[in-house]
Amino acid sequence: MPIKPLEKENNGGLIAKAVLLFFLIGGAAVYSFFSPKLNKKPALAKTMPGKDMVDIINNVVTETQNTAGTVLGEATILANNIASQSAATTSNVADAVSDFIFDKTLAPIIQQIDKLPKIEQEKIKEELCK
Repeated sequence: MPIKPLEKENNGGLIAKAVLLFFLIGGAAVYSFFSPKLNKKPALAKTMPGKDMVDIINNVVTETQNTAGTVLGEATILANNIASQSAATTSNVADAVSDFIFDKTLAPIIQQIDKLPKIEQEKIKEELCK
């Protein structure tokens, strides 16, 4: 019977697990050390020294009112501009409609009157001018 060679113990997997565990623990320690410094946000009262919260709220309300007033003013100006342009457009449309109606209704009647003899044209003019 042939002799089996001795099997070498493979410790590579164990070493890899130990290195991974070391890095995980080290990373967690570094994160826990630096995390409070990175996530620290300054308080509002500390950023505005000498003012209490009522003054801060009043400033915010005043700025909001000013902004709302500006927006409302711009919207009013825009609405007035649109209304004046609409009135001008409406006037132009009314003129165009009256011209169209005149051309399509009265113009053919006048053409027919012009075809009549002069005596009858005079009678029609007298009747219309009464």
